[in-house]
Amino acid sequence: MVGSDTLICAGDTLTVTSSGVVAPTVGNYAGVSWAISSADISGSTDPLNDPSLITTYTFNYPAPSTSLRQLVNDGAFIGGPVPYGVYYWTPVVFGNATSSAAPPQFLQDLVLDPSCTISGASFAARFAAPGDPACNVGINNTDLNALVASAFFSSTNQIKVRVNTSLRSKAEISILDITGRVVYTNNFYLSKGSNTESFTVNGLSTGTYVVKIATDNTSTSTKLVKL
Repeated sequence: MVGSDTLICAGDTLTVTSSGVVAPTVGNYAGVSWAISSADISGSTDPLNDPSLITTYTFNYPAPSTSLRQLVNDGAFIGGPVPYGVYYWTPVVFGNATSSAAPPQFLQDLVLDPSCTISGASFAARFAAPGDPACNVGINNTDLNALVASAFFSSTNQIKVRVNTSLRSKAEISILDITGRVVYTNNFYLSKGSNTESFTVNGLSTGTYVVKIATDNTSTSTKLVKL
């Protein structure tokens, strides 16, 4: 389960992907869908009755081995009837469901069988309002050592790092686990302004890591979560 980014600025698109989907095929309705919630519902067998549920997507049968959904931060949904903030995208595979609407279109149009339903890992992303300071990629010219970074998994072993800096320089990326042990290092070059770099990092188990970006002048850190 991966997402394209954890911060979705105005006009950006979140893409969430779940690979290796294996769904039940029993009953009138079976397949895979996605839920959006205000809390982590990983592993839930009854996601439609979870109090944090916001809405669901259409469902697919038969379930493809890779399922993805996208949402544009255009203010039509989040920023419209739903306020800006942090939300969770969760794949849901199910079988033996019955219809509560005719014809059912979205997952919430079904009554799920908890004994034949499982939710995958939830992916959290923050949808930012227009003008949110976290989305400002400009550099303050009075701060010659400005360095801002964010990191996320773009695929299972691929990490994408975004760095904004006011100086062109050589940089080092270090990834540390929760014990402070360095599990990956590499060197790269930064141009003045906004930079996007990809790194292949094999062998990382699920959990929370710290990504440190250091130059000769300054350093910054950001959190990285592998689900």
